Amino acid sequence: MLELWNLSTTSAATRQAVIAGDGLPDNVSGQPASYFWKDVIQTGHYTKADHTLSLDVDLPRLQRWLETGQKMLAAGLRIPINCDHSPSARDVVGYVKDFKLEESRLMALCQLIGPDAAALAARNQVSLGISPEFIDGTSRAWGEAIVHLALTPNPVVPDQGEFVRAAAPVMLANPARQTAVELLQMKLDTAVQRGALSPACRDRLLTLLSDAEQPELLLLSANSAKRPLALAFAEALMDNHIVPQGEATGLQMLQRGVPGAEDQALGDLGRYMTGIANR
Repeated sequence: MLELWNLSTTSAATRQAVIAGDGLPDNVSGQPASYFWKDVIQTGHYTKADHTLSLDVDLPRLQRWLETGQKMLAAGLRIPINCDHSPSARDVVGYVKDFKLEESRLMALCQLIGPDAAALAARNQVSLGISPEFIDGTSRAWGEAIVHLALTPNPVVPDQGEFVRAAAPVMLANPARQTAVELLQMKLDTAVQRGALSPACRDRLLTLLSDAEQPELLLLSANSAKRPLALAFAEALMDNHIVPQGEATGLQMLQRGVPGAEDQALGDLGRYMTGIANR
């Protein structure tokens, strides 16, 4: 099993909350939900106190984490917020709903669920859980990816800001349209590779579903989880298996009869050809 990188071991000025794209619920399964932007890491060199991990983080790496995280969210994967990197269900206090970059800092939009979750977060800082080669439950490989965010009083990353409440109404930019387009193309390309879709049909579907003048076609959802139907449709095509239509028959032999006389040569040839076909 690959090692999971957990970046845990004063405070920067409070940053203004930013409103992101489509609305988020104010409760989850009857529990109150609150939303905060939180800086989770910035460019720099980090080393854990026990020297088990040394990590260089530059802007391209932050950008890759952001893009991979948004693609994972668009694909329906969850990025939990837990306590002290605990894998236990009882230690989950919410979920990451979006990412963005502010200069050299990676920001996460945190959905905190329950009446005590926000108070717990306010008493802590955060630490990233990063998988070097993340593979999800359906065998999709995501590469280096943020797989959870942990509340902790002892983060490796110093100089963190506070949790900043997102301005009302809370809006969600994820799945970002470009991210969804890229994910849709990836799924349609896979369908072509598997022989379930022709390249011409793939191009027509991609043009139709990613029409910039009708963006709702790409992000249209039929469920409360906001799972884009376009992506679900592409996944169904990936599993399609083309079944040959019609009947297949064996070798047929047509023999011309000669009225009034049996042609021995033709008869011998017919028996020879029939013998070959029956081998």
